Amino acid sequence: MYLEGRANMMRDIVPILSADLVAVPPKLFGYEGTGFVAAPHVLVTCCHCVATARPGTSYCALIVMDDGSHTLHVLSDITQDQNGADLATATVDLVPHLGLEIGANEITTGPTSTRLVIR
Repeated sequence: MYLEGRANMMRDIVPILSADLVAVPPKLFGYEGTGFVAAPHVLVTCCHCVATARPGTSYCALIVMDDGSHTLHVLSDITQDQNGADLATATVDLVPHLGLEIGANEITTGPTSTRLVIR
């Protein structure tokens, strides 16, 4: 059970790489950060991880398969949080396996008791 859960976690919490996908095979430039698959086709990450791609470079989520092979999944429609937080969402061709949630109820945070409702 533990290993099965860990394998699922590694498909939901993913490294983000920058790559030239025109090259054959794709040329990887570097590790940019980590994101998680929050909903079908939605990846959440820190905005600074995906803020400035080099020309000709794409951001990709890396999935390592059970047999050690890997696949790259292109991030598109990368959008920073509308309030300017260091948070971004992107479209990706992945679906979550663990059902991670940011929150299901009202959350009270901070010294001024700011209320955040996530539905």
